[in-house]
Amino acid sequence: PRLGAANKILVPYCTSDAHMGDAAAFGLEFRGAAVVRAVLHDLVTTRGLGPGARLLFGGVSAGARGAMVHLDYVRGMLPLPREARRRVEVRGLIDSAMWLDDPPLRPWASTRKSFFGLANATANVASFANVTHLGEECAEEHADELWRCLFGAYRLLSVRTPYLAVGSQFDTYQLDNDFGGCGHWGCRPSGPEEEAFAWRFADETAALARSLAVGERYVYSSRCHRHADSLGGDFFLRGCGGVSMQAALLRLLEEPATLPGLWIDEQCDHFDCCCRPADRTTATAAAASLAAIGLC
Repeated sequence: PRLGAANKILVPYCTSDAHMGDAAAFGLEFRGAAVVRAVLHDLVTTRGLGPGARLLFGGVSAGARGAMVHLDYVRGMLPLPREARRRVEVRGLIDSAMWLDDPPLRPWASTRKSFFGLANATANVASFANVTHLGEECAEEHADELWRCLFGAYRLLSVRTPYLAVGSQFDTYQLDNDFGGCGHWGCRPSGPEEEAFAWRFADETAALARSLAVGERYVYSSRCHRHADSLGGDFFLRGCGGVSMQAALLRLLEEPATLPGLWIDEQCDHFDCCCRPADRTTATAAAASLAAIGLC
């Protein structure tokens, strides 16, 4: 495999702040940014990351939002002399951070948690988490609402470091919350109201994807009912039109002169129309490839 010799570092999610914060609140520690700094420090001081290296910095779901917030600051966090930092090539993989600033279809609350929209949730985090990597351009544009600099629909537009952004047009996490907390994979539209909401959501996600496709970026948006697609076998499978996430990532890394790149799945007209092969042999081969790459 072309990425078979790469080193892979997994940073578990344990800070409940999308890897962004550096604060104590409610008797708890929200130190995601400190964890990211510690990992980068370790890569340089004990793992040999240095000039001439290529660093693909990314994440899925909450990790994608953290990667989005930190990406333009990664070089500066490396404990290297300034000139040496410049010789580290940094790229991003941001999977499922394309959040839309729309009110939910059904706001909800339980004894343990509530949901009144992703914007509301993000503003709450920004109020206590002491997130400092806001991006100079974003912070200037949204000076009165800095929470927007933690939110995909706004922050992805101003990230300068080249990246691959992945966002499903029927994102399960967002639809789960928007439909009232029915549980990721169970949140299929039931009835005309939910159907209309889901398709409006899909169209807005596709529009956001188009707006992001500038400069050295590749933006990949399927019509799958998925979230964090790059973690599974779908990474290798070609969607409608024959483009896979693997191909999109390799283009970002190996063919920067051909960017921007954009693949938006709009060739089918029903919910979760993924254009995924029904042939079990094909799916099994993709899963085997994933395992082999994981073992390299």
